[in-house]
Amino acid sequence: MWTKKISVGIEEIDNQHRKFISMINDAYDMVGNRNSSGLVKIAKDIVFYASIHFETEESMLKRWEYPLLAQHKKEHEKIFRDAVAFYDRIDREGGRALGDFLDFLKDWFNNHLSKFDMAYAEYYKEKGFIESSE
Repeated sequence: MWTKKISVGIEEIDNQHRKFISMINDAYDMVGNRNSSGLVKIAKDIVFYASIHFETEESMLKRWEYPLLAQHKKEHEKIFRDAVAFYDRIDREGGRALGDFLDFLKDWFNNHLSKFDMAYAEYYKEKGFIESSE
């Protein structure tokens, strides 16, 4: 669920994060409905959307000269490789990979957002590029 607490303070990025949450919720719904063919599609959509989101975020970080861009980009590359691997597993194994995929999505979103994205948000707030939500 989206809350102000997980906002980075940049509308375009927050909107993309909201979309990820929606897609992850859709994946959970498909598991509940035992819709493995739908999960293959949502997994593909998530991988595709991740590439768009990472490109958007990295472009912004580069434009705003974020000093930890290389580290952030490396994290994106790892997440993307893992997401592609899960997509391939779901495509091959169907329902047997569902639980692992959902755990991956939840951990990816929560950990990356809280560690990496909040770090650049705090940096940009300190520099005055974005407003603090406090």
